[in-house]
Amino acid sequence: MMAAASAGKRQVVAGERGLIIYSDDCGNTWQQARVPVSVTLTALTFVDPTRGWAVGHDGVILATQDAGTTWQKQLDGRVIAQLALVAAQKATAADSSNEAAQRALSDAERLVADGAVKPLFAVHFWTPERGIVVGAYGLALITDDAGATWQWIGDRIPNPMGLHLYGLWAHENLVYAVGEQGLIVRSDDGARSFQVVPSPYEGSYFGITDSAHEQSADLIVYGLRGHAFLLSSQSPDFQPLPLGTEAALLSALPRPANSTMLFDADGQAIEVRGTGRAARAIGSSPVGPVFGVTPACGPNVVVAGLRGVAVVDSTSMGTVSSSGTKK
Repeated sequence: MMAAASAGKRQVVAGERGLIIYSDDCGNTWQQARVPVSVTLTALTFVDPTRGWAVGHDGVILATQDAGTTWQKQLDGRVIAQLALVAAQKATAADSSNEAAQRALSDAERLVADGAVKPLFAVHFWTPERGIVVGAYGLALITDDAGATWQWIGDRIPNPMGLHLYGLWAHENLVYAVGEQGLIVRSDDGARSFQVVPSPYEGSYFGITDSAHEQSADLIVYGLRGHAFLLSSQSPDFQPLPLGTEAALLSALPRPANSTMLFDADGQAIEVRGTGRAARAIGSSPVGPVFGVTPACGPNVVVAGLRGVAVVDSTSMGTVSSSGTKK
């Protein structure tokens, strides 16, 4: 399983072959949702207890209005390619001498020729109407009508190499996206424009999350070879976080008591407290590498990974339950 999110008190998990399951009893039992696709789903988000979105391979975007019980397809990669092409054609027509516009047109034409094969990796909604998705080769789109229509914004992101965008974080008008080769981009105007943030690391970042620091909006970016950095809202500097692992960091979850959990490719859970100066290994996940994690009941969390889904105690990684799926 690849992704996990909470819809109010319900936990929702998504993964390969379009599988989405949900639990209303803290992860003890699971039921299978009705989903119109069979591609791998990579990310989930809910903006309130009933409305949510999922994204995945082939550029698929799904939406739910009943807390994940049923899903409807809003978009796929073929439509995304056409949106990119139309945007590039308009930019080229406005200024045929613009090299960036010409490059964007070539990229869009290649996207159309390739078909619906490019995956989306991250999704965020500010409100029930406004949301953003990003993915492979610089895919990026935004909606202002709950996903009824989507606008191509890949040309707003300074990413001439078409690097993959793996992670998103947003709050009000501030937006970060992170990806391959140390790419970090930031928007201060709600994704209307982006600027590159100088990165302390040239390897790939797989995610960005709240640091759970109680006094600021500090963030943690994390990725390959155990590299993680605290990004302060008070300065442009990055503080390295010594986590004691050289495995790739795949997922993260802010927790109460001013802490954040990070999970590496070996299935190890690591807790970072305060400003990130204190880190400790909690234990190993029963599902192997954890690709998605969301709160359950009390100190427990649902982890979604290579070997399925489990509920674990976040203080020890001890297994609370590991249930099958009811159809």
